[in-house]
Amino acid sequence: MNQSDELEAVCAQLARRLEGSRDASDLRAIYLELFPIVAQLRGLVHESVTSFDNVATETVQQQLAGTEAIARRVALDMRLASPAALKLGLQTALVHVQRTMELLRG
Repeated sequence: MNQSDELEAVCAQLARRLEGSRDASDLRAIYLELFPIVAQLRGLVHESVTSFDNVATETVQQQLAGTEAIARRVALDMRLASPAALKLGLQTALVHVQRTMELLRG
């Protein structure tokens, strides 16, 4: 299993856990697991940039930047947001991670 497949499997597992989570502490734990995934994704994007053309590279980098921005927003909202809002932010972040992974696959 390569790193990309591993990240996809972890994202799928987090998405399943997120569906049943209602408690703020569970949601924080999911975020703490999501944050390293975003960092690993950044590494995959930087490794893959050399194999894409300029347009594809720009698209993947823009998607990654959006993913990172959403992850930062979730972190900022963590103490102030309701569990429902935090859950929505985490779901959005996971969708962005998955979209970035799709762009990397080509």
